[in-house]
Amino acid sequence: GQLPLVNFGDAGVQRCGRCRAYIHPFVHFINGGRQWRCSMCGKLNDIPAPYYCPLDDQGRRTDLADHPELTQGSVEIVAPA
Repeated sequence: GQLPLVNFGDAGVQRCGRCRAYIHPFVHFINGGRQWRCSMCGKLNDIPAPYYCPLDDQGRRTDLADHPELTQGSVEIVAPA
């Protein structure tokens, strides 16, 4: 099958500011969904306003169904030119 296509749009491709890992299903969201902790290097990364979503009572984003990059092992990311 085809990989899910992810376009971050105005938020920009979400990558760790230290190790440059892409956001993926194993990151942890904290501070009400305003930051994510990279599971590769541990850096806290801010979530830009266009990508922000509140967390449920389990600490998961309430829009996970809309974000295959947070639920699938492999995705195709649209990167800006």
